[in-house]
Amino acid sequence: MTLRQCLSVILTGTMFMWGAWMYVLWSIEPSAGNGWGLVFFYASFGTAFVGTLTSVGTVLRRFFYPGRAVSRHLLVSFRQAFLLTFLVLCTLLLLAAGWLNGFRLFLLIAFFTLIECAFLSLFRRRTV
Repeated sequence: MTLRQCLSVILTGTMFMWGAWMYVLWSIEPSAGNGWGLVFFYASFGTAFVGTLTSVGTVLRRFFYPGRAVSRHLLVSFRQAFLLTFLVLCTLLLLAAGWLNGFRLFLLIAFFTLIECAFLSLFRRRTV
């Protein structure tokens, strides 16, 4: 699968998920029911955000680092998009619960930074 085909599949799914998120945002009341509205809200937002960040990250990496393998660009972009999306979702959940403060935000950012550093050190150790 070429980069163009892969990005078109990702972008198609991302557009679908942004549409699903808009539908959830406008038609489902989060306080009604047993919490499924919130689950659909966060799930659709998370998948749409991962797709968007993966697409943008892959295109930027391909532009700034043209000599590297396309699969490596896609893998790194997806990993970082997933981590950043998980950070944003954790922040939103803490904010909704009223538990977000500066210290907890710092801990979250430090935690996800350490995870990314672990991935980077494992990759470098494997290639040396």
